[in-house]
Amino acid sequence: MNLEIAQRLQQLRQTHGYSQETLAEKLGLSRQAVSKWERAESSPDTDNLIELAKLYGVSLDELLFGKTTAEKPEADAPVMPQPVAEEPTEETAEPAVEQVEGVVIDTPHSRRIHWNAFPYPVFATLVFLIWGFLGGWYISWTMFLTVPLYYSLVSTIRTRNPSHFAWPVFVTFVFCFTGMQWGIWHPMWMIFLTVPLYYSICSMFR
Repeated sequence: MNLEIAQRLQQLRQTHGYSQETLAEKLGLSRQAVSKWERAESSPDTDNLIELAKLYGVSLDELLFGKTTAEKPEADAPVMPQPVAEEPTEETAEPAVEQVEGVVIDTPHSRRIHWNAFPYPVFATLVFLIWGFLGGWYISWTMFLTVPLYYSLVSTIRTRNPSHFAWPVFVTFVFCFTGMQWGIWHPMWMIFLTVPLYYSICSMFR
């Protein structure tokens, strides 16, 4: 991301009275991520650009270019007729994507999958029932531990922040599943020692 966009992001944040910590909380990010944007060390992803535009009440063009209206042609310059573009058919149409300084921005016409909208709890319940009726009631309940794992993984991928992943729940799932399936409660309990190690490693890459 170039320095001009980074300065504009900082100016908009200050104009709306947000500190870096407050903005980071609203976006579900770390303060370091916001700081890197404003130092032009990294770029917001598509979802964060859209959230920033909504938060500041501006368009993506104004957020990235500082433009509020389309540029008008000079009065003395002759207006050249523009060729009429053929409307794309269903076979040739492609999702509209703009790329600015290495930042890819989905326009409203682009197709995006919102994984948070997937009814994973319903899926987990169906697996629990099917697995249970097949004789696995004693272990099928562990499927409910995968619900927070699913949504925390989606958040981790969206924000690119591994600390959002519910590692303690993952560790509990592995411990319970392997213990009930193969009876290796010991030494599998030692997997819980990885919880502080995981978050320590995450803090090193913020």
